[in-house]
Amino acid sequence: MAAGHKEKSNLLIWVIPNASKTELIEKLEASSCPGFAHYPPEAEVLKIKIASMPEDGAANAELIKFLAQHFSIPRTSINIRSGLKSRFKVISLT
Repeated sequence: MAAGHKEKSNLLIWVIPNASKTELIEKLEASSCPGFAHYPPEAEVLKIKIASMPEDGAANAELIKFLAQHFSIPRTSINIRSGLKSRFKVISLT
């Protein structure tokens, strides 16, 4: 990657809120996830349990924190592109 150039990648995330702990539980194909039917069937979806309740953005904040730790990137590099109030999210990483 050239200096000053930021590469973007998108993640498809299936969130299970109000879990006992926050963790990545499995990787699936989009064809097995009802919320991603319009994506290519072979697209990878990360299914993640989130310990926070889906209230006042708490689960989204916990998801961003988890992804930042998982990928060793700053939280500011993570953006929820779609699905702010849904279990099915598209996340961009820069």
